[in-house]
Amino acid sequence: MSELPLLSIHYDGEITTDHNGSVVFCSNQPLFIRMPRDVRTLVALKNFVAHTIGVQDTKRVTKIYYRYPMDVDGNFQFKRYRLRDDDDVKLIRGWHKHFSTILLLELFVCLVDRCEGAPLMRVMTRNQPDLRAEILEE
Repeated sequence: MSELPLLSIHYDGEITTDHNGSVVFCSNQPLFIRMPRDVRTLVALKNFVAHTIGVQDTKRVTKIYYRYPMDVDGNFQFKRYRLRDDDDVKLIRGWHKHFSTILLLELFVCLVDRCEGAPLMRVMTRNQPDLRAEILEE
């Protein structure tokens, strides 16, 4: 197996579930690319994804979800996990490295315009710290 994980990046669709409750990343044009060795933090992963998609000047990545397989009551299903910090990026890299069944790291990314939401976040950070925590947890 290659040391560099193969990524499937979905960014122009939605996250749904099938009739069995398995998570499905729907996308018009998923991209497939190897994850470079130097992408080891969440910020680096967000920047890499934005550059790969070609939106680094106009959009920013706000959330990244990882789709992973698991056994639920004897049935194979996919669940989703939101990457929240650098440890999560290390975790998915570790899964790829240590489990031969994980050949593809499937990501769904949420994008917003670079200026969208910025003033609101600044106001909330200064004036309403409790509300800011709720927004960051979405």
